Amino acid sequence: MRVTDIVRQKKRSNRVSIFLDGAFAFGLNDETAFNHGLRTGLELDENQIARMLEEDQRKRAKDAALHYLSFRPRTVKEVRDKLREKDYEEEIVQETIVLLKRLGLLDDRDFADRWIAERLRLKPRGRRLLFVELTKKGIARETAEEALSTAFENKDERTLAADLLRKRAARYGKGEPRQAFRKMHDFLVRKGFDFEVAREVAEERMREDGACL
Repeated sequence: MRVTDIVRQKKRSNRVSIFLDGAFAFGLNDETAFNHGLRTGLELDENQIARMLEEDQRKRAKDAALHYLSFRPRTVKEVRDKLREKDYEEEIVQETIVLLKRLGLLDDRDFADRWIAERLRLKPRGRRLLFVELTKKGIARETAEEALSTAFENKDERTLAADLLRKRAARYGKGEPRQAFRKMHDFLVRKGFDFEVAREVAEERMREDGACL
């Protein structure tokens, strides 16, 4: 098979269309075309074409992953799922993950540390809910636990819960004492605090408000 034409694609300027024996055959990214010395008149066999297409898939998978990562940090699972969604072969998906890890662009522990810090800064919540959020994103249970232990080394969950409840007291602290207590307790549980922490903090809030259960 002979390369009869190489045409720049209009919609994707970093790719070219390869024509063999006068007919369109396949598209390639510039890097792959250059690496294989493609030019009009070049003779290609099926093995050469297969190698070029595989290399092109690797480059496309890497570019797709980098584009996905450009918006915000991602977990390994998120990137893997995105590449699978685009129907890349499993071998290429795994190779891309390994490459991104080696480049330091994919790190689940770093993601977990950042996620926890951001959550505690903007939307405070308890360890339990943070753990659920991390594992839903594909973070290994052990990694999530380690990140949470580090994050809460110098943080007291009761203080965090009390501060959060203080901001919401006007909403949950009204009404009959037992009803107000239950609202505050349930609010803290929904925010990921343990039942015991929620109970103690809600009781303390009731005492501060001069209410008796």
